[in-house]
Amino acid sequence: MIQTVHCVDLLRGGVASVLFSYASACEDISFNFISIATVDEEARKRVDAVGGRVIADGIGSTGELRAALTAARKVTGANIFHVHRNWHNLLPAKIAREVGYPIVISHSHNVFPSTSRLKDAYHAVFRRLIKRYVDECWGCSPEAIEFLYGRNPKNSLFLPNPISFSSFCFSPERRAAIRDALGLGDALTLIHSGLPIPQKNHRFLLRVFRGVLDANPDAKLLLLGPDEENDEWLVREAELLGVRGSVKFCGYVDKVSDYYAAGDLFLFPSLNEGLSLALCEAQAEGLSFIASDEITRASDLFANGVFLPIDRGPDIWTECILSGDFKRKVPTVDQINSCPFNVEWCSPRLEATYAALQAGEAHSSILSIWGGVA
Repeated sequence: MIQTVHCVDLLRGGVASVLFSYASACEDISFNFISIATVDEEARKRVDAVGGRVIADGIGSTGELRAALTAARKVTGANIFHVHRNWHNLLPAKIAREVGYPIVISHSHNVFPSTSRLKDAYHAVFRRLIKRYVDECWGCSPEAIEFLYGRNPKNSLFLPNPISFSSFCFSPERRAAIRDALGLGDALTLIHSGLPIPQKNHRFLLRVFRGVLDANPDAKLLLLGPDEENDEWLVREAELLGVRGSVKFCGYVDKVSDYYAAGDLFLFPSLNEGLSLALCEAQAEGLSFIASDEITRASDLFANGVFLPIDRGPDIWTECILSGDFKRKVPTVDQINSCPFNVEWCSPRLEATYAALQAGEAHSSILSIWGGVA
């Protein structure tokens, strides 16, 4: 069993889902976690379910981070330290090298627009320094790799966000039962999944839905992630726009496939993404989608989506929803088997890559195996 230590900002959201998917599928890899944010009980159950451990969480200082990395290496005997904090990868990587991890991996999970010259200067310094402390520069897409490390990353590897297609088994009977349980009737049902953070662009999404309701008063919007109790700002936004009665704040859901089966169209107006697992999983359930044109085209797995700008206002999104002929296209067995995002394809390659690194051997870049972007 190869022991690994993964440092994350929090054990919720897309990055956590990616790691849990790999942890479930990789029989020869043990995933142990250090979380900067406090880990809640639900996330701890998910860690337990994949045979992992939360070594430390709620870390508020450099000293605490150093102590956590030291303890993780002592407790697990791990040789591999894998950090998933994007521009904040530098400090954990430096500490990991100092406390004796033989293998240090930096992972890019996102693409952010430039917001200031000061940040641009930090990014330039980061790209020079990260090569000192890490052995590998990984990312969830070619865009994410270039964004974080520049044009000449050190030992880059494109590791896909994995999809467990066996968890997505659409059937009309299941869809009807779920829609009945959710009280959707025959209403046009739009769906979005994502944490209630600025990057996910929920305010824009609600404005799009306002336009849809004007033309189709029975339409519904399911929001997976936000909940009424903890995200009052988003509830207020829905009330101000007059759409509150047609929006279901579903909160964290354990089985997203049920909601994707119930939906008619997946909307994803993010300001930026590395490569969204939620968007890929929606397609695994056969949903068509409309996504921001800021998102990598590698996320269109089965040519079943439309990419639209978000800087020209919500009206073009509304018009596309109302005028488009979006049909569910459940992927075929051949499409599933040939999809490089299939966890059954990805997980053996991750296991082989970790094993090669631990043995001091070279590994192949998944990007070169694909011959380009899938």
